[in-house]
Amino acid sequence: MPDGAELTPPAQQYIRFFHSHMKDLADTRSVADVAVLRSFASVEFNPGRANVSTVLFEQTLLQNKVPFDIIFDRHLDQLKRYKVLVLANQDALSDDELGRIRAFVREGGGLVATEDTSLLSEWRLRRPRFGLADLFGFDAPSPATARRLVGKGRVVYLPRMEYSVEPPPPALATTSPTNTGSCRKTAPN
Repeated sequence: MPDGAELTPPAQQYIRFFHSHMKDLADTRSVADVAVLRSFASVEFNPGRANVSTVLFEQTLLQNKVPFDIIFDRHLDQLKRYKVLVLANQDALSDDELGRIRAFVREGGGLVATEDTSLLSEWRLRRPRFGLADLFGFDAPSPATARRLVGKGRVVYLPRMEYSVEPPPPALATTSPTNTGSCRKTAPN
């Protein structure tokens, strides 16, 4: 492991199992009905909000045992494989991406969008209204949850993602002198 980090016994067991069964996973296909988009422009240039919302949504799916695939911008032409697309605060999307999402919904797909999804272009320029305003039924972030039928599909807008338990405050972490990968909190200078 890098930097002398040691894996826990359960992690070691998982990795051994994966390596010993790799051939069984060849030519398989995901059974997930839900796709969670990680848009490059959103995740890379607004990680403090887009990543947090996406991880919180993914955690909700995990806790509810809902299988999902993580997809990226280049996978938007494969949305027909899914029943639902999740845009958890994916604020920066191109017009082409919006067109693919719009077509997916109108053809019967479900869309769950949160917070500032589609408010910016892929260049992070603010649009005068949501890029998906026609699907949401309103132009700007709303404090209310909304549900709509659009074409053959359905859309849900959630105004925010919240922690169920507040995370600890940010702190610097350093490896211990024995370099075993364990961390300890340190106070800022």
